[in-house]
Amino acid sequence: MSHTVPNAAACIILLGAVTAPVRAGEVWASPAELRGKKLIECGHGYMDPAVENFPRWMARHPHVMSAYPFDGVCLRVWVEGRRQYLDDFCMSGAVDVTDQDVADTIAAYNEVQWGSLTDNFLYWFLRHGNTAFADPTDPMQRARVVHNARLMAKVARACGFKGIWLDPEPYEGNPFAGAPAAAVRQLGREWIEAVQSELPEAVILVLFMYSPDQISKDFSDFMNGMVAGITGKGRIVHTYENSMYYGMSKGMRFGEHAGDRARWQTYRDNVKIAWRTRCNDPARYDRFVEVGAGTWWESEPNGWPGWPWPEQVARSNLPLALATSDEYAYCWNEHTNFYRTLPDRLDPWIASTTNKTLNRGTEQVAALLEDFQTDPLTRGWYFDFDVLNHENHEAEKPFAFRELPYIGSGRTGWHPNHQSLKIAAHRCGTQRHRYVHPVKPQTHDASFFGSIDFQISEFSTDPNNPMVMGLFNAERADDAGALTLQVWDANTVKVQLAGESGTVTLAPELAHPLTRGPVYRFLFRHDVDAATLHASLQRTEPDAVVFDASASTKEAGSFAMDEYGVAMWNIDETVTDPATACQYRVRMFALNRSSGGIDEWATPLELRGKKLIECGHGNRWSGITPQWMAENPKIMSAYPFDGLTLRIYLDPEWCRAHGIDPVVTFRELPGMHNQAPFLAQLCMSGKHDVPDSAVQGTIDAYRKVKWGSLTDNFLDWTLRHGDTHFAKLDDDTEWNRVLNNARLMGRVAAECGFKGVWLDTEDYSGSPFKGYDADLVKRRGRQWIEALQAELPEVVLIFTFVYDDSGYAARFNDFMNGILAGIIAKGRIVNAYENSFYYGWSDGMPRGAGWGPISGDRAKYGRCRDNVINRWRSQSDDPARYDRYVEVGMAAWWDGKDNLSPGQPSPYGWSNLPLALATSDEYVWCWNEFSSWYLTLPLGRLDPRVASSTNMTLNQGTEQAIALDFDFSSNPLLNSNGWYFDYDALDHDAHSPFEFAELPYNWSKDERTLIVHAHRRGEQRHRYVHPIRTRTRTDEIRGSFDFRIDRSATHGDNVIVMGLFDAGEADDAGSLTLQVWDMNMVRVQLVSQRGTVTLEPVLNGPLVTGEPYRFTFQYDPDRSTLETGLRGIAQPGRRIFHASASARSLGDFSLDEFGVALWNAGEVSTPRTTAWAYRLFRATLDAP
Repeated sequence: MSHTVPNAAACIILLGAVTAPVRAGEVWASPAELRGKKLIECGHGYMDPAVENFPRWMARHPHVMSAYPFDGVCLRVWVEGRRQYLDDFCMSGAVDVTDQDVADTIAAYNEVQWGSLTDNFLYWFLRHGNTAFADPTDPMQRARVVHNARLMAKVARACGFKGIWLDPEPYEGNPFAGAPAAAVRQLGREWIEAVQSELPEAVILVLFMYSPDQISKDFSDFMNGMVAGITGKGRIVHTYENSMYYGMSKGMRFGEHAGDRARWQTYRDNVKIAWRTRCNDPARYDRFVEVGAGTWWESEPNGWPGWPWPEQVARSNLPLALATSDEYAYCWNEHTNFYRTLPDRLDPWIASTTNKTLNRGTEQVAALLEDFQTDPLTRGWYFDFDVLNHENHEAEKPFAFRELPYIGSGRTGWHPNHQSLKIAAHRCGTQRHRYVHPVKPQTHDASFFGSIDFQISEFSTDPNNPMVMGLFNAERADDAGALTLQVWDANTVKVQLAGESGTVTLAPELAHPLTRGPVYRFLFRHDVDAATLHASLQRTEPDAVVFDASASTKEAGSFAMDEYGVAMWNIDETVTDPATACQYRVRMFALNRSSGGIDEWATPLELRGKKLIECGHGNRWSGITPQWMAENPKIMSAYPFDGLTLRIYLDPEWCRAHGIDPVVTFRELPGMHNQAPFLAQLCMSGKHDVPDSAVQGTIDAYRKVKWGSLTDNFLDWTLRHGDTHFAKLDDDTEWNRVLNNARLMGRVAAECGFKGVWLDTEDYSGSPFKGYDADLVKRRGRQWIEALQAELPEVVLIFTFVYDDSGYAARFNDFMNGILAGIIAKGRIVNAYENSFYYGWSDGMPRGAGWGPISGDRAKYGRCRDNVINRWRSQSDDPARYDRYVEVGMAAWWDGKDNLSPGQPSPYGWSNLPLALATSDEYVWCWNEFSSWYLTLPLGRLDPRVASSTNMTLNQGTEQAIALDFDFSSNPLLNSNGWYFDYDALDHDAHSPFEFAELPYNWSKDERTLIVHAHRRGEQRHRYVHPIRTRTRTDEIRGSFDFRIDRSATHGDNVIVMGLFDAGEADDAGSLTLQVWDMNMVRVQLVSQRGTVTLEPVLNGPLVTGEPYRFTFQYDPDRSTLETGLRGIAQPGRRIFHASASARSLGDFSLDEFGVALWNAGEVSTPRTTAWAYRLFRATLDAP
């Protein structure tokens, strides 16, 4: 079947009916079928002979644990007194284990940074450890087994684990041989009762239960006891071990086994219907037993070091195993060791599968900016696949590992060397095949916009095989529920928006043919008010417009697109050979909601993982020495940053011996202390040989500092010579002194746990490179980075000016080219353009005469980012290495009134901090000249805007609380408390530079309350919230708010709003809220993607100003009900209302913020004088 493309002579709008969404290729598991499913790793890696005490090893290797591509792991309980694991002898009747024996395991596991491993289990085997099995008829011996079960559950509870993974295979014989069935049942009942005494909601994963092929004879009697004894929210999951063979192909060690839908459905039916009859109590079986699955996956990237890699290892159909299970599947292996191979080696198949489950609650982003600096599979991307043969998927044959179009060889996939996604778009029939990031649904009733940067390597010779990129529906084909750019050949491009009612197609005339090599940018914008789709294609170097077109979207009807990325065209039956496929690479994806209105502001999701480094005068010049930091841990813990720029202070005795006055500083500011000179002042000097002993005191002092949230610290390097002279570049002796300084800086950073060096490239003392041959300057630059990386291989270099349009960078570029040529993995260069810290300045600022007002909006930051990525790279000698090593950073100037140095004038410089963070790849450095954090933090003064911005990043890993009970007795914005509010440094309405108007939220230390003045301006999102672990429709949600109304509003569209929210949605789109409209009208709403439950209860009397109230809410997922109430606190018996409703009609929701909001569902603004005024005393949210 051939595909006819439209005539490209003009821009034609084509309307057509939508094709059916269900296709033959849907034998594969769809992403939606994997949502909420969990994969637990249980392989041989836990038997690593190189590791004795595994819990302690895990606590000491956080970088490994954070990279695990699973939802949980199976773990062991180390018994200190026996120097072995509890699962080695847990069925012994002769060994006594005490609580103290497992105390070290509990302590160690509680130190582990689990990352995505939220559902962990402990191993239980039918083993006696070279003693003897407990006799089920002997009460004393049986008690030892029961005691071991209680101990294991105690460890699970204390460490936050889900339960126990029970393997009943008789490795050391049958523990129940010859015992009466009643005694075995009694042991099973006592075992589960002991477990639930410590862990009431225990989940027990059992490998063999009631299947006909029971491995452990008589184990069904033990299971009958468990089923009889389990209570409440306990769960038993039949993770049938033999399902791990489904999907193995001919020649594998266990032979050929189908892994298709029919095989998995038969298995599920067996667990739910056939095997239940083998249980003594089928009714309790139905209540407590769930369907799980076993899978066998040998990960080639994570093969056990030193072990041969067999040609035919076992692997099974991982996605369909998860799709078939109710929740849990476990993954077995024998030749794989994730502990020893992560984080550098990541199995793409497993990572992609677990990313589809969306279990982190953060994958489905509202806004996306992806530039492929790091592996996309570590950040939520996934591709569709099943372990079935691509080329013959209709035949349901087990899959032989051929190269996928996104991973495998150097021809495809992501690699750190090219920092892009390379695609060879060969396709196989109509099976859906995409590489995408999940996004919040982009729908017909919302405005959104985005862009995609890509380069073409080869055009396809197959007329039915276009390049396809854009937005997709996870459950639909490429031409049904999608907005796509389709590149058919050099002269033919289409843009399609496919909705429920029809398809809108743009087939524009191209200004010139597409060619191989240049970077193209596809831009699209959906305007809901005008019902139009605007699309354009631009060439970025040199700049040129390829096409620009728009069309009405009315004929498309409704649509909802929840994936963003690239796809193989899957509309036609034919197959494209890899040799004739198109090849291209994608460099960047950007997506956001609404080109105007609420999402002009940076969303909290855009700030996740970004880092703000404080570099201003207040700390760098005023005597904040490492000794002072070590002596003031409370002040250091309050710093609202992710890191500081710090100095290396030189030993005073060494200074005196070399004619340097140790009490002289290079600049005087009020309140600063005398201090020893620092290395940054001498780092380009050709005079002094600084020994290691001169910096040892600094190292010792920094190592005593308790850094708190300051995880990413940098050392200061300037182009200065310390009132001596610059090192002569053509004099090896003098230049070696500079290299020694670089080595010293690397050593201090490495020994103190700092990230790298902040380089101020302004030539305050003149240029150290002036008058030298460019090749010599480049050689010296290369030597400099080599000296630094010899001590600090993973150095991060933040540059103020490099490869940009300033004069400073031009004089530095030859040296920089040497650095770029010499830097090696995993070094990183951050182009944090200093002049971006003026973005957001207004007319009246002191530098206004020279700079004038400078916008700080998305467009301004977007142009700067584009300059760093695309335009300024041409200034380097090696653009390819630039693309690999250079990242986008930003600068921000913030002199806020809250932290001014004593005696300093009013602040005058600030810039748009949230958008600076949102636009950067990771780092933003913050400058100031009149602020001193270390002098003002002890006074309880904390800039709310800076603190709020850094709290939004979630860099501590603890902000997203599982449970919360906050009484506002301390400042919510402290990084240890984690609250934040939405803002940008722009005027709400005009988006002109922002003057410091009063924010609507204020914490009162004396009254221990959050005071809210609920005045608002249009549709901009404005909340004061705490991030929480995402709550979905499958979680119990229970909590309360204590509040008091001080003044009622006189404006009808202004509402008191408190509850749970979705960080990427408006208040009326994804939330559970109490809304007080007036003193006689209250509304409670639970809003999902598919519907809304609204309660409008009749009040038992009007609300009264000055009276404290408690609002309570509970969502029960088992009964699908929402129950709420409001009562007086001073008069507990006074119930204002109690109301409940069914929530069965709701679709999915995802709530990840908890707090209060200004109602942003209407256009109008509310003046402060007519707004609600209320106080929040306490907010509680229970763990699900």
